[in-house]
Amino acid sequence: MILTHCLFREELTDIIDELNTQISCDFVHRYVEIPSIPYVRMQVLFLFLHDSGVAYDQIKQYLIPTSLIQVALDCHEEVTLLPQVSEQGIRRRQLTVLAGDLFSSKYYYLLSNLGDIPLIKTLAKSIYDINVAKTQLYTQHHLPLEEAMQLRTKIDTALFTSFIPRFSDELVAVWRRLMEQLSLIERLVQELSRYQSSQELSGHMKKLAGEISVREAANRVRLMIEQAIGNIQEDVYFLRKDEVKQGIRDLIKSTVKQTENQVSIP
Repeated sequence: MILTHCLFREELTDIIDELNTQISCDFVHRYVEIPSIPYVRMQVLFLFLHDSGVAYDQIKQYLIPTSLIQVALDCHEEVTLLPQVSEQGIRRRQLTVLAGDLFSSKYYYLLSNLGDIPLIKTLAKSIYDINVAKTQLYTQHHLPLEEAMQLRTKIDTALFTSFIPRFSDELVAVWRRLMEQLSLIERLVQELSRYQSSQELSGHMKKLAGEISVREAANRVRLMIEQAIGNIQEDVYFLRKDEVKQGIRDLIKSTVKQTENQVSIP
């Protein structure tokens, strides 16, 4: 998913191409399904930094390692805890761990080249917070949906929102909400898509389906997406630059199109 706004297409394509180069490893890809690049969160962070007057070269230096460590953390989260008896299953689990370690090492290498000690500390604190949230989410099995959603959103956005207090004074709360709401939409759309393609329940849909029917769960997820879009549209008016406002609106349109492509669940 790339922003359609002409002012940012070239820059975002350049960043995503470089990120793809960093996560490219034929041997790993042969055995492991690498988690998706966090396109939406990358684009929101890009727009935030642009809105804050950060130069493109510096934005690129921030986005690539931040997105890379997010992919690494997502890799480790995909490691199954179920016993593996087949050679293929054992190899896949080992390589999933190693893929996360590989991407983590590249993250630390890129970050060390920046020489930005405050940023290193900020991102390290975010990784700590993410791991604490994961522990809470996966050990407290009877969390209410709202609390589970808050933890999931923190896991997904902590790295990206960590830049906001550093570069913004007046719009910290606005940009934090935009990042969290767009990230929530991204995850909910993925959950609907996963169910459509494989009949696999995951995340919020799985939790909802434990209380109501799958059809009702899917409809509830769609309603949550609509509510999040409404919240975003209200916050867009507070942004400074017209091109950034348009960029956020383009992200909403892309997401709405994805949601509309989800056919009704029987």
